[in-house]
Amino acid sequence: MFARMRMSVEEVSDEFATIIEEVYKPNNLAPTERSQLLRKCIEDIMERKGIPADTKLMEDPRTGQCARQVLKFE
Repeated sequence: MFARMRMSVEEVSDEFATIIEEVYKPNNLAPTERSQLLRKCIEDIMERKGIPADTKLMEDPRTGQCARQVLKFE
């Protein structure tokens, strides 16, 4: 989150707190439900940061660079 989304320590801390509340605190969720909630949280963060939800945030094995670097998102 720090490097790929250019977030500050405070922003990351706030987002992790939200993820914990929405994804990990409910005890009655099936693993698939928890995964869906986590995906939604990450997509919401990306949307707020102006990053398209389909942007790959991991390194592209063909170039050795992440998609953010390849596409030159700032």
